[in-house]
Amino acid sequence: MRRPRNNIAYTGTPTSNMTSTTASNNSWNLPVTLNDAQFQSVSTSGWDAPRQADGSLPVLPHLRLAPNSTLIDKGTDVGLPHTGPAPDLGAFEQSGGTAPTGQRYEAETVPAVCQGAIDTNNAGYSGSGFCNGNAAVGAYAQFTVNASTAGTAILRIRSPTAPPVAPHDRRSGSSTGPRSPPCRSNPPAPGPHGPPRT
Repeated sequence: MRRPRNNIAYTGTPTSNMTSTTASNNSWNLPVTLNDAQFQSVSTSGWDAPRQADGSLPVLPHLRLAPNSTLIDKGTDVGLPHTGPAPDLGAFEQSGGTAPTGQRYEAETVPAVCQGAIDTNNAGYSGSGFCNGNAAVGAYAQFTVNASTAGTAILRIRSPTAPPVAPHDRRSGSSTGPRSPPCRSNPPAPGPHGPPRT
């Protein structure tokens, strides 16, 4: 038997297709008020936006709880991570701010350092070129990101010269967490005994 919990039915059809379920701790069976002010947005704007480079859906504020929403901490623990004394109602845990927006930093402009060449011979970059470290042995790219507040950050490193792969993620507990492990944009050529093992 399915047990839906911590859900929000904002448009008024909470029990459609709910046969063989025992629903509890949802907006329709808790004493909560639903209105537009509970959410950062109820607009459908951006739903047709393209996916992000890693294939994930675009980050939108739609139905994310507003910082002062009374739906915060109204859920029940279902074993998933949450902040505060209890989970929030809805699909997203409120983190005290607005929906995250991606900040893009490219290693082609100062104060970034590119020990190599700024090239333009491959597609996939958005600025004036991309940092190609293959031109120099031991080359690296270095840049600093100054976050306005401490918190968890995701660092995605990719290269337009590499075949499409999932981006490298570095999740840390603070904005000044440890560096991401080095990423190879092009694998080394196979040796006499085949490709190197990783």
